[in-house]
Amino acid sequence: MKKLQIILSSILGALFFFACDDYNEQEFLKPAGTEIEEDIAVTKNQNSQAVLLEEHTGWGCNNCPRAAEKLEDLKKAFGDKLVAVAIHAGTLAQPGKSNNYLDLRTDYGNTLADFFGINARPAGIINRNNTMVQYSDWESVINSELSSSTHSINIGLGVKESGNQIYIGTELSFIRDVNSELLLTLIVVEDDIVGVQRDGTEKIEDYVFKNVLRANPLIEMQINTEKVSANETLKKNYAIKIDSTWNLDNCRVVAIVTDKNTGKVLQANEIFVRNS
Repeated sequence: MKKLQIILSSILGALFFFACDDYNEQEFLKPAGTEIEEDIAVTKNQNSQAVLLEEHTGWGCNNCPRAAEKLEDLKKAFGDKLVAVAIHAGTLAQPGKSNNYLDLRTDYGNTLADFFGINARPAGIINRNNTMVQYSDWESVINSELSSSTHSINIGLGVKESGNQIYIGTELSFIRDVNSELLLTLIVVEDDIVGVQRDGTEKIEDYVFKNVLRANPLIEMQINTEKVSANETLKKNYAIKIDSTWNLDNCRVVAIVTDKNTGKVLQANEIFVRNS
């Protein structure tokens, strides 16, 4: 997992550099993902354990519509206890004339797919355990994760738009003592992107993609370097640059807390950018 952290840090540094149109020396020397000073009010709290499901998919995948349908059913069944991200990567996500050149890939998604060795789609990675799970087994694995995970942290979230950025407030409330170093990742996902999708022998011209991972993530930002005690709260605020292609009415910010040593997801939460 340390290898993944090194790769992701390199990607994050590149994303941060190229996202800056104007900068002075002081701004350039700030590490990517540095907290912003403005305090963003938390409007969505959390009081239960949640599970992260990263669905690996692509427009050229014949069976992926079945997995997407299953995921939407699971989201309805589990509610806030399930946070979903659809990662379009690999050859089956390669854009071309057949899908009107719609490209839903991201550098971060490609890196995750490569690291976890995703060689068939559809597939899911649940809580970033190193096991590729077929969609027919997602429900049982989610239930297992919910029953076996130690509920240690709640993630409160708030969002605000400002210019070409989304400001994100995070409030990490610790239920139990945590001795591990923790990392925070913030990503944007978008629903209702219309494009071409293969479905068996057919090609759907107006397929609706959901939970799509978008660009400009803030990856694996350090939360703590020493023990955090139960009942402590850590509040941090960040900014993500808005891409002009996003429809913010359909976008959510997903927050993921991972253990730095194991890479395992300890908690996840999400909030709509608008109407949250």
